[in-house]
Amino acid sequence: ISSLAFQPDFVWIKNRDEAINNALYDSVRGNTKVLFSNKTETEATVGDFSSFNSDGFTVAYANRQETNKNNIKYVAWCWKAGGAASSNTDGSVTSQVSVNAAYGFSIITATMPSTSNLGCTLGHGLNTAPSMYIVKDRDMSISWGVYHEGLSSPSTQALQLNSTGAAFTATNYWKSTSPTSSVLTVGTSIVSESHDFVVYAWSEIAGFSKFGSYTGNGSSSGPTVTTGFKPKFILMKRTDASGYNWVIFDAERNAFDE
Repeated sequence: ISSLAFQPDFVWIKNRDEAINNALYDSVRGNTKVLFSNKTETEATVGDFSSFNSDGFTVAYANRQETNKNNIKYVAWCWKAGGAASSNTDGSVTSQVSVNAAYGFSIITATMPSTSNLGCTLGHGLNTAPSMYIVKDRDMSISWGVYHEGLSSPSTQALQLNSTGAAFTATNYWKSTSPTSSVLTVGTSIVSESHDFVVYAWSEIAGFSKFGSYTGNGSSSGPTVTTGFKPKFILMKRTDASGYNWVIFDAERNAFDE
């Protein structure tokens, strides 16, 4: 897959024709490691994602349903971070961070300390507090945790990326602590002691990204959400009731496909 204007560091791929997993790859964990955003599974080692390239990526495993099944249509959403990760010592644990502060995106990996019933903090490199971040324990089958500033009480609530559930009270996901311009907090209800984990973090950049919430009005003509720019990727989730999927719209597929 070529003709991107950059070398991606985070690639999210979805089979459009079948009820198959969302496959997530990043350059910090390495191209052979995959996580599935719709499942609680641990990180898997696979051979279907061959490389991150200067203008795209390569998938080469024959008939892999998530990435390369014959005659199946796929969509891939790609983000640019900062290439090779570097150590960040801003938090209570040293994190490995690939960051692009100009675009407001950071990939972070770390290991939860073995005696961390109070969780840990880790540097994210964004230079401003992230508006949203997604956390996954790589070593245990457990739900993804989503922090989002649009929730009514962001530091004490969470969403789960693999779940249709509503926002819920989760004081030990973020230790009731809001992120700062240098660190974010992860608790042991989302990552177990001694386990490796990954965080994808976004900060709001004017004219590039926007994070927030809105209240529906039940009308076919509204409401209108103002972002300050024409978005190409929209991720949304109903937060006040269970049973509603995460929804993604993008500018490359039909405008009404989700």
